[in-house]
Amino acid sequence: MTNKRKPKKYSTPKHEPKCVKYWDKKFRPMNVWFDWVMLKSRAENQVLGVKSKFGVNKATAREIVWGSFVAAINDEDNSPMENEYTDFLVFIQAQEYPLVLAYLLIGSDVFFGWTESEAIELYRKWALKNPNDTVFGDYRVTHNFKVIPYSPDE
Repeated sequence: MTNKRKPKKYSTPKHEPKCVKYWDKKFRPMNVWFDWVMLKSRAENQVLGVKSKFGVNKATAREIVWGSFVAAINDEDNSPMENEYTDFLVFIQAQEYPLVLAYLLIGSDVFFGWTESEAIELYRKWALKNPNDTVFGDYRVTHNFKVIPYSPDE
């Protein structure tokens, strides 16, 4: 008789910043999940170096690392996590790209202290005002987070 244990459902570690918890929740059902896990591993690998270099505790080092990832999302120059960010974007399928970018922007607002619902509302307002900024290749993400085909004739 074999003891077949049911694997536990994935849950984000409690020590992760709120933005990472948000991204985990959003990326888990998407094709980008394994690439996201790899990015998180690369970020975690930097935590000990930051801790040592700046003489901070692990939680602060983790905030610094994810803060530099958020800086890369927001196109700030010379972010130490820029390579990880751009490498992550390379693997995203075209039809998921607009949605992943929307989630990344929302998560960056969560990093800056907005609640998830406030960050989503900020994104929705921005998307309604800037519909052309939500177009990526042949797809667009709506303010309601639906990815639709894009036609320049719209």
